[in-house]
Amino acid sequence: MTKLLTLDLRSSVPGPETLPIMTELLRHVHLNEGHVEAARWEPGHVTLKDDQERPPGLTDFAITVPFLMASLRFVDLLRSFQCKCEYLPLVAHYRGREIEGEFFALNSLYVVSDALDLKRSKFGFYDEELCLAEDVRSLTLNEAALGDEPLSYLREISTFAVNGSLAQAIDDAALIGIKLVKPEEFRG
Repeated sequence: MTKLLTLDLRSSVPGPETLPIMTELLRHVHLNEGHVEAARWEPGHVTLKDDQERPPGLTDFAITVPFLMASLRFVDLLRSFQCKCEYLPLVAHYRGREIEGEFFALNSLYVVSDALDLKRSKFGFYDEELCLAEDVRSLTLNEAALGDEPLSYLREISTFAVNGSLAQAIDDAALIGIKLVKPEEFRG
């Protein structure tokens, strides 16, 4: 069963604030559009700060602009499933340390633009020209559009979908900061 990859926002889970250090290149690289970007990528820098209302610590997945960030542990799991994705290096700055080789920007090369069942889903707004949904209240996926890929980027809602096998592996690995939700439970 397909699940959607979201952040675990429980107050008992670390949730560091992510502050990317924008460079000219990062302003012009567009990830998760199905294009290879590795040749243009220079290691991005991101500052991670503990959220004062949550336990301190780092997570295996974080959402920041302009990229989605994954830990080496999460990347190794995605690689074991041969996901069509680039793992672009990031340098994390955390508590006065510079951490290299442990965090990556995800760039999905498998992007689906027609995964939503528009007749059965409910949105506050759907831009037909851009194929983007906002204020998702009820979501039904067109499973056939996802194919057999373990990881798909759903362009319409800017979210990753994972197949049942990868979802189970993510649960088994007890990755920190990741919550998998059924499509019908997704709100965004």
